[in-house]
Amino acid sequence: MRKFIYILPFLLIFSFCHKETKDLTGYDLLPYNSDIYTVKVYPDEGWNDAFFDCYVNTGQDTRLLIGGWGGCKFRSLLYFDTSLLNLKSDAHITSAQIRLFYQRKVGDINDNVYNNGSLTLLASKVYQTWFENEVTWDYRNHNDRWDGGRFGPSVGSAVVGDPPSNYEYVYVDITPVAIDWLMSPNTNFGVILYSKDEENAETIKEFYSLNQFTEELVPRLIVDYEYNNEKFEVTCPPMRDATLIKNTDEIGEDNTTGHDEFVYVGGFDGYSKRAVFHFNLSEEKTGIPKNATIVKALLNLYLLPYSRGDMGHMGIFLLKGGFDEDTKVRDMRGLSFDKDDRLSTFELTGESAGYKQVIVNQLVQRWIYGSDKNHGLIIRGNYDTKDTYNILRFASKDNTDENILPYLEIKYTLPPD
Repeated sequence: MRKFIYILPFLLIFSFCHKETKDLTGYDLLPYNSDIYTVKVYPDEGWNDAFFDCYVNTGQDTRLLIGGWGGCKFRSLLYFDTSLLNLKSDAHITSAQIRLFYQRKVGDINDNVYNNGSLTLLASKVYQTWFENEVTWDYRNHNDRWDGGRFGPSVGSAVVGDPPSNYEYVYVDITPVAIDWLMSPNTNFGVILYSKDEENAETIKEFYSLNQFTEELVPRLIVDYEYNNEKFEVTCPPMRDATLIKNTDEIGEDNTTGHDEFVYVGGFDGYSKRAVFHFNLSEEKTGIPKNATIVKALLNLYLLPYSRGDMGHMGIFLLKGGFDEDTKVRDMRGLSFDKDDRLSTFELTGESAGYKQVIVNQLVQRWIYGSDKNHGLIIRGNYDTKDTYNILRFASKDNTDENILPYLEIKYTLPPD
């Protein structure tokens, strides 16, 4: 009994100094016993939101995509270092083929409607160098445009049908290109694979890339040649590869989206739409002093799903540069943020219409406390190369229905007097 008497006062003091708030995600205990205040920031003259689209590098994806679907075009690049073949300059190449691994895989593109039907795959010689971790449809590196690639006429083709019951290899003959590479190595910038009827294609074929890291799955260049009246075969994997995507419904770099009724987040295989938000969180606007403790901050977005049901896994980042409602898409594409400093994530899976709450505690804390300048936030898919295969649509500040406008809700406490 004596032990209980000694411990009880300590427990009473502890419970008095810490107020439990288990319903407030991220904070189990408050630093002191205090009232919780709530501020809701609705769109007004201090609120901006917009969206933009951009092409995203896929150099580290495990797949190569070729074909077209719904107005999108898919092309794949491969570069082979032919010096690895150790061919003599006077060797006579009789055949050179690219071998691609084609497999049915449950849940992937090859197991759904995108893959129905056959496709004639073409191969052409690329005329300019490109960087695996920088190349997109628009740019071959961070600075130089090439708009889908600079390449010559087709030199080989292959017909690819429905996915096999298990797997099969697809071979594309590029003998003339390989001979050029042997005779003039400095002209070797790789090959590009694309659909013959690219403008009207309604099928996408998926192959493994070099990032699959399994020898029998990765693409290979197979060369047969003759030397000193003997026949040889040599092979090598690509040194680099990537998929390019073109969305014919892209927004257009000279357009603005700051007055649209919706913002969009998501994308697929190299194409991304991203939303940006900025709120005035000054003390004059919100009444929140710098010495307040931010308990919880929620960005409330109203989802308007498409008929097929929407899925998405998204991240939130701190913008390092500002924008306004009249900023052009071209300039929004240049907005910078630290990709390694993801401050929050949220996921939607087959969601119905309604408000979705996104936790933005760290962002609001940084802005209120002044540790970071408030340029706003950006929401993008966490996996921009694969992303969500969906583009999610949310109401913006300019939506005509006032009942679904976005708003920011902040819960905070004040220190004791």
